[in-house]
Amino acid sequence: TALAETVRISLPPNQTITGFDFSDGADDSIRTDRNDLIFEATDLPYTGGNVTIVGTGQFGNLDSFGTLVNVDDVDLMRVEVTEGTTISVDVDLDFDPALSGLVRFFDASGAPLDGAVFINAANDTVEYTATRAGAVYIGITGQGNDTYDIRVPGTGSPGQIDGYSATISIEESIAIFADGNLVELGGLETV
Repeated sequence: TALAETVRISLPPNQTITGFDFSDGADDSIRTDRNDLIFEATDLPYTGGNVTIVGTGQFGNLDSFGTLVNVDDVDLMRVEVTEGTTISVDVDLDFDPALSGLVRFFDASGAPLDGAVFINAANDTVEYTATRAGAVYIGITGQGNDTYDIRVPGTGSPGQIDGYSATISIEESIAIFADGNLVELGGLETV
């Protein structure tokens, strides 16, 4: 019906969370904790609904002597989603915003989901739609570090080092059913 189509194309805007720090502690000179492996992943502040998380991060850095360190750095995030949820990630580098960091998705066991990822060139995002409910891991790293395993220490390769800004949009599947004058909206918190 016309109402169902209007709702489908006029969804409310996502709640936005700003100022999120995607980096691990090893990316600054004071902290030494990492978030490169599955058991160290940083939980995203997501409890459901449609949310956009905006923040900054750093992969790799220089030590106090100017030596490159953490050249295999991965900023790994964890989020619990429902089946059909789409996660879109946009990463822009500080040094050259025309370049993007490398984004990878992993399932709850840490297996890569490389074959299920969609590169959306129109939006400059990397997207994954969950095929089942549960944890999804999102890895952000520099180009060149594209074969790391989040389950095994030491599997990263030297990658690009830079600061970055990132936007992660999490959108639940929306099902709109119309039957006569009855419209059911599955997956929406508010309309």
